[in-house]
Amino acid sequence: MNGFDLNLLTSSLSPFHYLIEGLLGQGSAHFLNDLSFQALRGLSVAIGQRNITCTLFELVALNPPRGLSCGEYLQSFTSVAGGYLTNPAASEGCLYCPFRTTDEYLGSTFNIFFHNRWKDAGILIGFCILNVSHGLRYLTKKVFNVFRSCAFTCSRISGS
Repeated sequence: MNGFDLNLLTSSLSPFHYLIEGLLGQGSAHFLNDLSFQALRGLSVAIGQRNITCTLFELVALNPPRGLSCGEYLQSFTSVAGGYLTNPAASEGCLYCPFRTTDEYLGSTFNIFFHNRWKDAGILIGFCILNVSHGLRYLTKKVFNVFRSCAFTCSRISGS
């Protein structure tokens, strides 16, 4: 393959290449390989579908208007944005956690979803197969070139 690099094909034509560049900026995908990104996507299987309990440091504190409880004031917001209130019956000092489950966090922060786990596993297996086959092809080509150069050298020595 004269002047053509298969590594360029597997990284630049990968949909994850453009996703990483969209998230982190131009040129950043070259520093992250597909395998590490797939490992990040494996988080959905490792920690997916679990409830989150925010620490006091992570909670957002706010006060509702007079006459409303925290739950009444933020009910429509939490139904759309997700998360939960630690004290929905309180009339002041509402404590809001922005995420109820790990799926909400991974989905909004990294665009990683638990329901895509089998697709992500298939893509990971495909990249592994492609990289192993490319490595075997590279090694085969190198071994062939060594034998070819040895045969050429040996024929020159025996022919003199």
